[in-house]
Amino acid sequence: MTSPTKLLNQARPATFSQDQLHSTSEEQLALLQPNSDPLPTMGSDTIKPEGRQNDGPASVLVWVSYSIFALATWAIILSNRPASLGWFTYHPLLQSLAIGSFAYGILTLQPTSQPRTKAAGLQRHQIAMIGVGVPLILAGALAIFFQKNSHSAPHFTTWHGTFGIITVAWVVSPSLDRGLDRMVERRRLGWRNEGQGDVEVPQVTNDT
Repeated sequence: MTSPTKLLNQARPATFSQDQLHSTSEEQLALLQPNSDPLPTMGSDTIKPEGRQNDGPASVLVWVSYSIFALATWAIILSNRPASLGWFTYHPLLQSLAIGSFAYGILTLQPTSQPRTKAAGLQRHQIAMIGVGVPLILAGALAIFFQKNSHSAPHFTTWHGTFGIITVAWVVSPSLDRGLDRMVERRRLGWRNEGQGDVEVPQVTNDT
C-alpha cells in the first residue's frame, strides 16, 4: 500500500527554477522527460537536419527539366556533323553546361540555415557559380564571337544575340564585382596585419 507521503509527492506539480521558467516549451518538455537526450546548446557542434517542405520534389523537377534540355541540346549538336560547324559547336554545349552549374550553385545554398552548413553551402555555391559557371558561359560566348569573326558576319543582329550578351553581362558582372571586393578586402587586411605586427590575442577563461 502506497504511503500518504509518497502520494502527496506524486501529486505535487513540477517546479522550475527562474531560468527554466523563461525557457522554451521544448526545453520545459525535456525537463519533464528525464530519460531524453539534452537539447543542443548555443555554439554546440550539433547540426540539425535541414530542408524545407517540397525541397525534394522541387529539386527533382529542376534536374529533370535541365537533363531534358541538356540532352536535347547535345544530341542535336553532336548528330549534325559538329566538326563542320566550326566554333559554333562549342557555343550551345558550353552554355548548357553553364546553366547546369548555375542551377547547382543555387540549389546547394538555398536549404542551409545553420552557420556551419551555410558556410559550407556558400563555398560550394561560389565554386559552382564563379569557378565553373562563369568560365563556361564566357567560353560559350567567345565561341560564337569567334565564329562570326571567322566569316566577317555582323554581331548582335538578332534578338537571340542581343539578349544573349545582356544575359552574359548580367551574370558575369556581379561575380567580377564580388571577386574584386574580396581581393581588395584581403589586401587591406594584409596591409593592416603588416602594420600592426604580431598581436597577442587575450585568452578568455571562465575563471572568476
